[in-house]
Amino acid sequence: MSEVKFILRDARREVSSHWHGSCADRAVAALSADPVTIEELEVAIGRFMNPGDDGRWFRCFDGCLDDEPYDAGLVVIDLAARLVVVESSYSSPGRKGSVWYHDGSCCTDTQIRYQLADEWRFSSDIENWRELAEERRRERAAHPPLDARAVLFGWPLVEFVASECFAAFGRREELAEVTRQKWIAEAKERAIRWPDRVLQDYGADPCFDTMALEELAPSTSSGQERYASLFYDALKEIHVAWLMTPRDDLRGEIPREVMLAQHDHISWDLDSRCQQWSRLDFCPRGLDTTSHAFQFGGFGTHELVKYYDLVRELLWSCWERLTELAQSPNVSQRPESLTLGDFLTAEVPRLEQVREEWFVTPDPECHFRTPRSIIDRERQRLPEGMSGHDAMVDPDCPCCQMLADMPGPTFWHLDGSGMDWGEFAFDIYRRTREEWEAEQRDWEEFSRKCDARDAERRRLGVDYPAEGQHPAGSVWSSSFSVADSPEVPLGIRLFGIGGHLAELITDLREPPKGSESFDAAASSATGGLIDQLNRDFGNLREVLTGADAALSASLVEPVLDRFAETLDAVATTRSDLDAKCRDLSAKLKNFLAPPDPEMPYEFPDDGLPF
Repeated sequence: MSEVKFILRDARREVSSHWHGSCADRAVAALSADPVTIEELEVAIGRFMNPGDDGRWFRCFDGCLDDEPYDAGLVVIDLAARLVVVESSYSSPGRKGSVWYHDGSCCTDTQIRYQLADEWRFSSDIENWRELAEERRRERAAHPPLDARAVLFGWPLVEFVASECFAAFGRREELAEVTRQKWIAEAKERAIRWPDRVLQDYGADPCFDTMALEELAPSTSSGQERYASLFYDALKEIHVAWLMTPRDDLRGEIPREVMLAQHDHISWDLDSRCQQWSRLDFCPRGLDTTSHAFQFGGFGTHELVKYYDLVRELLWSCWERLTELAQSPNVSQRPESLTLGDFLTAEVPRLEQVREEWFVTPDPECHFRTPRSIIDRERQRLPEGMSGHDAMVDPDCPCCQMLADMPGPTFWHLDGSGMDWGEFAFDIYRRTREEWEAEQRDWEEFSRKCDARDAERRRLGVDYPAEGQHPAGSVWSSSFSVADSPEVPLGIRLFGIGGHLAELITDLREPPKGSESFDAAASSATGGLIDQLNRDFGNLREVLTGADAALSASLVEPVLDRFAETLDAVATTRSDLDAKCRDLSAKLKNFLAPPDPEMPYEFPDDGLPF
C-alpha cells in the first residue's frame, strides 16, 4: 500500500488524484516555500523532485469529487487554510522533517530537510476536515497579507528620518555636550578597569575633563569615522525610535516585530537550501519574484542587516545635508529659517533618490553584490553560494588555497555583527525583551569574571597566555597547529603547516623591524620568496592528493626537501624570521611520521582534498 488519495486546494479551485505516498510527502515538504496557489506549489515541489521538462505535477489531476481514502489513505493540502490533513499507512509527515530527493528517474539516497512556518496546522481528522478548513479560511481572510515593505522601505521611512533629523538638529549643541560627557565617563571607567592600558595611551594621571574631543572620541579605522561623531548616538536613537514605535500603517505593530516575525522560518529554509546545494551539487530553484512569498514574505538575516545599513545611510545623509544648509551663506536656507514642511518638501525626494542609489551600488564588503541583489536573492530563498576559488580572500594565503581545492560550493552570510551592540532594537536573534535581557545578564557576568581574573593576575604579577593562545616561548603569534605528534592525521598536520605558512608570508610582506619600507630590490626578492613558498606548498598538496599512491610516495620527500630549502632562503634574507623558518622546517621534517596504530580516535572521511 503506497498510494493515497491526494486532494489539493487553493482559494480558487481544488483538484485530486491518486498519488504515490512519497510524492505526497514531497508536496508537504514543498509547503516550506509558503505557496498560496497550486501553481506556486508546483514550482516549490521542484526543490525535492527533478521538475523534468515542464514541472507540471498536477496536470493530470481532476476536479475533486470526493474525499474517500484510497489504498494507503488520504492526504489533503489546503493552501488557503494553511491546513494539512493526513491519515495514511504509508507515512505521517509533520511540520518538520526530511524527504528523499527524486532525480526524475528514481528516488536517490539524498535526504532534503524541510520545516514549515508556524502558521501551518496538521490534523488527522478526515471526517471533519472541511469544516476545519472553512473555519481557518475565515480566520485568515480577516487578516489579509500586509505589504510591510511599502512602509519599511517607502515614503513613511523617509519622512520619519527627515522629520526626526530636523528636530534633533535644532538641539545639536545639547546633543554634542551629552556625548562629550559620555566619552569622559567611559574614559574614566576604562582607567579603573584597565589602568595599565590607559597609562600607556594617555600618560600618567590623565585629566579626561580637559582633554580634546579627538583624544576622547572612540578610535576608528578608515571608513568608520562616523562612529567617532558627536551625533552618532543621536542618530542611533532616531533609528531605535523608528524600529520600536507602533504604526497604524503596520496594523499597530512596531517595525522590529514585523521584520522578525518570520526570521527563524526563513533562516531555517535557507540553511536547508545550503545543505541541498552541497549534497546535490547544483543550486535549487528559487521562488518566482511574482510569488506571494516573495512579495509578502518576512525578512531573513541578510535583509535585516542591509535594512539596518539603509536606515543609517539615510540618517547620515539627512544629517550631513542639514550641516551643509547650516553653513549656507544664504540665511533663508539655514535650518533655523526653515519650517518642517519646507524642509520635508525638498528633503524627502532627495532621500528617496539616496535610497534608490544605495540599492544599486555594489558593496565591496559583499563581494561587490548590490544590496538589491542580496535582498532579492534571500527573498527567493536562495543562498549566496560561490566556488572555493571565488571565496579566496588572499591568493598568497595557503589556507585560502586549500579552501579553493575543496569540492562543492562555499556560502557566505551576513550576521549582524556590525550593528550596534547592547540595544534590544537591533538584536535580530532575540524576539522578546526578556530573552535579550537574560543574554545581557550573562554577558555582564562573563565580563565581571574576566575583570576579576585580570585584576588578580595584576595583583600577583603573573603573566600567562589566555585559553587557546600559544604557550610562552612560541615563535608563532597568529597561527596555531595541533601538537607535532605522529598521532595527528596527515591532513590535519597539512592544515597546520598551511596556517603557519600564512603567518610567515604575512610577516614577509612587512619590512623588518627598524625599516619603514622596502627598497625596489628587497621588494622584488620578497615577492619571489612568497611565490616560491606558495609553489612549494602547492606541490606538497598536489602529491598528497595524487591518485597514484606509489608516485606520490616517491615525490613527497623531494617536495619536502625543496620546501625546506626555500625556508632556508627566507631565513637568510630575513634574519628576523629565522626562528619561524627553523620551526616550520622542523615540522616538515616530522611531517611524514606514521600515525600511531593504537590511536584511540579516528577522524571521519569528510571529503577533504588531502
